[in-house]
Amino acid sequence: MPSKRLSLLVVCAFCLIATAAAVADIGVRGGAMYPRGDFKDFAKAGLRAEITADINMFSVPFLSTVVAFGAADFGKKETVWQQADQFYTQESKTALTGGGVGLRLEPPSMFIRPFGEALIRLASIEQDYESGIGGSELKSRTKLGYQLNAGLKFTVAPKVGLEAGATWMTFPNCKFTDKLQEVEIDLHTFGIFAGLTLGIGI
Repeated sequence: MPSKRLSLLVVCAFCLIATAAAVADIGVRGGAMYPRGDFKDFAKAGLRAEITADINMFSVPFLSTVVAFGAADFGKKETVWQQADQFYTQESKTALTGGGVGLRLEPPSMFIRPFGEALIRLASIEQDYESGIGGSELKSRTKLGYQLNAGLKFTVAPKVGLEAGATWMTFPNCKFTDKLQEVEIDLHTFGIFAGLTLGIGI
């Protein structure tokens, strides 16, 4: 499955580059992601990589369209549970792959520019689960969610920028296997990221 996620990212990168004539900035981001809420029962801290395109299609100085494709892989979470006076250690590992589209708010023509992004996300959410008593399964479900980003962008050279910020991502009503049964939770994650942008096209 990791190779499938890598192939998807490569295809998405090609699509973004192919639309360079209308793109203001193409960027890459990487960072750490931390599960929040009930999702902490199924995942540990993980890593995220993302390809972004900031497209100013309407020539609005402060507002542009942002498109993003990426993947996040969370560490393996072990949980001890009991059944019939026996203790078992279950393992759960979650991965997200998908993309999103939204709006980016950023003031122009400043060396240091604060920015904010709001995106609607569509992701394939995989859970690799082992019960500890011989049962295992790999489930993949497609869910709709949203993402909020905020940070600072630093201009280091003409058309080259560095970004750093924080992100919040939510996918409601996700189904996970826990102690041999299916439960429904909201998948919440908080993260930090840094990235590089390159201005191309118009």
